[in-house]
Amino acid sequence: MNKNSFQLKYQVTEISRLKSQQLSNLIFSHLKTEGYKIVERTDTSIAFNDFDGPFFRMRGIDAKLDEGIFEFNENDGVTTLNLTYIVPYGDLLFGVFAILIYSYFTGFINLYGEIIVVILFLVRISKPKNISRGLMAEIVSLVDPMPTNTPH
Repeated sequence: MNKNSFQLKYQVTEISRLKSQQLSNLIFSHLKTEGYKIVERTDTSIAFNDFDGPFFRMRGIDAKLDEGIFEFNENDGVTTLNLTYIVPYGDLLFGVFAILIYSYFTGFINLYGEIIVVILFLVRISKPKNISRGLMAEIVSLVDPMPTNTPH
């Protein structure tokens, strides 16, 4: 199985009047300040992740995206900034299979466990959306032009 098989991709887009090189430097320094690891930096993108922490970690107030990529495209003095981020769900799928196997062998359908997994899946999807919008808003607030927010 491919690692990408159990991931969802989402995207948030903003428009800026900064040159792409200025935007790249701003994003790079902001990601480093926030504690992200820069995986790859090119003229048109910055890939980052937060895999240096413990495998199982509690994410509270200082929650971060697991991984993502900022891509910027400059055209006619306007730079389009895209943040694409990944939401893994393989561990939740494993939990569903474990509950199903338990139900099969015991003859007891664990509806509460399945409801909890569904709730965790919804939280797993919605929390990174909020984090990504917040990260994009922080970067746009550093840029200071009048942004146009177009989440996807």
